[in-house]
Amino acid sequence: MYRDPPSDAPLVLTAINGVVVAYDRLSGRQVWRFQATLQGVEHAPTLCVVEGQRVVSVSAKEVRTAMLSWTAAAEVNCLDYLTGGRLWTCDAVGEKGIGLYTATLLVSGGQVLVTQGTQLFAFSLLNGTLQWQQPLRGLDGSDVVRPVSLALPGHTALVAHR
Repeated sequence: MYRDPPSDAPLVLTAINGVVVAYDRLSGRQVWRFQATLQGVEHAPTLCVVEGQRVVSVSAKEVRTAMLSWTAAAEVNCLDYLTGGRLWTCDAVGEKGIGLYTATLLVSGGQVLVTQGTQLFAFSLLNGTLQWQQPLRGLDGSDVVRPVSLALPGHTALVAHR
């Protein structure tokens, strides 16, 4: 049975390879498109969550840590839901020398919670300010980074691994 989409959610979003695209739910027409930097990577698992009128996306990139040294990072972008305009961006860079991208994203209570590598980050949803960063507990001490689950009551986290 057909019905109009809720007026507060006129767009459906897709996220792949650092690209977030919004489509009109009634017509399927593309409304806006956003491209993350993807610095140093050819393809990147990309996560996307809508919280109110904000879209938070997380995708892989590499950041330079020394002259010839790179480490995997999670590029976090906050976009306007209706226009796709970038409101803020920041990088979640964990332990240096981790070349594997594995991110988890959960948005709740004005916070953007992201894991990358061996670290858990909390950013402000309002402006992207880093609120805190903590090492993940329970790692076995190896250099192998595995996908991490995040949990809050009533919220589901998204996990990406490359």
